[in-house]
Amino acid sequence: MVKRYDPNRIPDLNPPENREILIRYVRHNELNRVSPNTITNKIARLAPFLKWAGIVADKIPASTIEDYFLDRMGRLSQATINGDVIEWRVFYNWLIGADAAKELLKNIQKSRKVRELPVEQILTRSDIQELINHAEKMRDKALVGLLWDSGARITEILDINIGNVTFDRFGATVIVRGKTGRRQLRLVSSVPDLMELIEQHPYKTNHQNPLFVTSRAYSGGGARRLAGRTVNALLDRLGKQAGIQKPCNPHAIRHARLTDLAREGLSEMELRIVAGWAKSSNMPEVYLHLSGADVERKILKSAGIVTEEEERREVAMNPVKCPRCREMNSPGSMFCRKCSMALTASSMTEIDDAQRRIQEELVRTPDLAEQLIALLKKNK
Repeated sequence: MVKRYDPNRIPDLNPPENREILIRYVRHNELNRVSPNTITNKIARLAPFLKWAGIVADKIPASTIEDYFLDRMGRLSQATINGDVIEWRVFYNWLIGADAAKELLKNIQKSRKVRELPVEQILTRSDIQELINHAEKMRDKALVGLLWDSGARITEILDINIGNVTFDRFGATVIVRGKTGRRQLRLVSSVPDLMELIEQHPYKTNHQNPLFVTSRAYSGGGARRLAGRTVNALLDRLGKQAGIQKPCNPHAIRHARLTDLAREGLSEMELRIVAGWAKSSNMPEVYLHLSGADVERKILKSAGIVTEEEERREVAMNPVKCPRCREMNSPGSMFCRKCSMALTASSMTEIDDAQRRIQEELVRTPDLAEQLIALLKKNK
């Protein structure tokens, strides 16, 4: 069954004719097989504009649209403004025809500035691990891990149902639906947390339920899918708690992951598949240029300044296999979640130090040892 956009999500507008116009626009897009996520984004750009204008859409003069454009240009990013302009053109082409739309919007242009990506603001693997470490709920740990591991859009992640995740001997795969249709993504680092999330999931008996749900169900008891704004607030809070002085949001994680994959040597075609970009998109060039095939690291390596051993010391976002019980644990785990064995040198040292402190305390306080023995006998 094809999922459809719910027109009840369109807010009331004044004049009310504008809401009817948007309902017709939704129908037009559905007939042209536009995904519900894309329709949601379209309405999110158009509804605030129509509410601000307060005039029936096909009667709004060019000067009003230009005023709205200038008002947003002073407050929002260029990428957001460009998205507005693109959607206005598509909407008015449908509403009043291509020629009339071209005349109406002739004074409004997208920015032609070359897309630049601030390298110093890109999240690192260490940053991602810190976000995961500061998450308290298993849902949030799995969410951050999946955002990184998949490199998918937040709308694609939140649209995943339990049944879209399949575990196998290599880890897991997940099917997402994006702008270019459905695609299957291989998962590695997020698998342990995903397994635990599904094991704890309150609605796991029905695989059609959302993978990521809120703590509050609908009044009828049904699962409530996690919202994008909730994820934005969560990541912002985790970033502040971790002391990360970079933007922490779903797109920043996707941006970081795709940059990381480009550095790892994925080709342009492979990046298109993972990211869900159309063949006409120039986005792969941006990431391949940004990574520069990691030119700096290669120069340092050829000069003997950086060795292969030092490269391996970089944070590896890979599951950790317990040498005792063979359980796969999430990246950065200090102890096995199944048998509690120490998995890192630091955790082994921590155990040794704790044992030493206990022994010293027992030597200093003989009565404490007798109390512990009595307590153990009592609880047998």
